[in-house]
Amino acid sequence: MNKVISLLVVAVCFLGCVPREDVAPSHQVQESDFARQARNLYGDYKLINVLWTGCQTDLNGDGVYGWNLLDEMKDKIGYWEPNHLSNVCEGEIVQSYEPWSRYALSFNLTLPYPYLVERDGGEVVCSSVGYFKKTLRVEDLRVKQNGARATIGYYDSSNIFLNGLKWLEVYVDSFDDDSFKIIAQCSLPCDELGLQESSIVYTFRKVK
Repeated sequence: MNKVISLLVVAVCFLGCVPREDVAPSHQVQESDFARQARNLYGDYKLINVLWTGCQTDLNGDGVYGWNLLDEMKDKIGYWEPNHLSNVCEGEIVQSYEPWSRYALSFNLTLPYPYLVERDGGEVVCSSVGYFKKTLRVEDLRVKQNGARATIGYYDSSNIFLNGLKWLEVYVDSFDDDSFKIIAQCSLPCDELGLQESSIVYTFRKVK
């Protein structure tokens, strides 16, 4: 009788150790509608346009003012088109911190910007082109509306542009679209007006 009881106890313990396939492991994140739709955005993207929305500016000093910043920056030292690639993928999930335990869509960005310097007399001009990297994590995204906004805390007066960069925001027209926009609130020199605050719109298109 004791042998029968022992065998039953061993069998129960064995069954209790078998993982159930119908129960998701605790480290898995439940997939949302947003996560399923967001997969359409995964991939590599190329920067195709950089548009300044303020008054016309002359970053290259050729006397011709305009809004197309790629055209204004392309002849400057530091301009490097291989840097014009960015990526969209599933964001990292860190289980030990609750907000990072949810699904997030990561926009891994490389953005060009005019490196501004102040001349004697106070005139601000573009001396070269720089690039900065930033990941925007999006936990929800309503199409045709501005999505996640990241406030930029860059405090270094030697870099006039980055020091004046207020925030970045992502805009997606459709989950089925092959492009997205990044809006940067910042300041650029505008002739006699000096530095004017407005926004730069970076447009990316998926690489086929």
